[in-house]
Amino acid sequence: MYKTKLEILCAVLDLSRRRIQQLAEEGIIPKPQKNGDYDLAACTSAYFEYVYAPNDNSEEQQLDGRYERARKAKAEADKLEFNLSIQKGEYIKTEFLEQTLTSVIMNCRSKLLSIPNKAALELVDKDKPLEIQEVLKRYIYEMLDELMVPDFDNRGEK
Repeated sequence: MYKTKLEILCAVLDLSRRRIQQLAEEGIIPKPQKNGDYDLAACTSAYFEYVYAPNDNSEEQQLDGRYERARKAKAEADKLEFNLSIQKGEYIKTEFLEQTLTSVIMNCRSKLLSIPNKAALELVDKDKPLEIQEVLKRYIYEMLDELMVPDFDNRGEK
């Protein structure tokens, strides 16, 4: 049925004779020993490696229009998805976040600094460490309970 190894290679790889010769000239598959005497196993292996595991920096991939179109389509889809998530309110403006965190931290700082003043009057007559610990713990938990729910009334949208 097949007369030469080149014909067998054409059938196996489903390529024309000219394309196989071009691949050999480009160094993608091994060149034949004699006229048309290809190493079938080595050529098949090299061709499938070329097709299914291309080098990311290869010139073919950089010039491949399908790759560029797919990359562009993915970028556009990502942009649409991001815009949709903004419309759903899943993101907030960084300025708003910065202002809110600054406010929460300043509120926490002022409440922590107020604990000694509030607790001092109660601690005057306490001489047992466990009693002092309980008073301080109560004030700290009170402060933490107040800080549990920060004020997020405005999401920074205009």
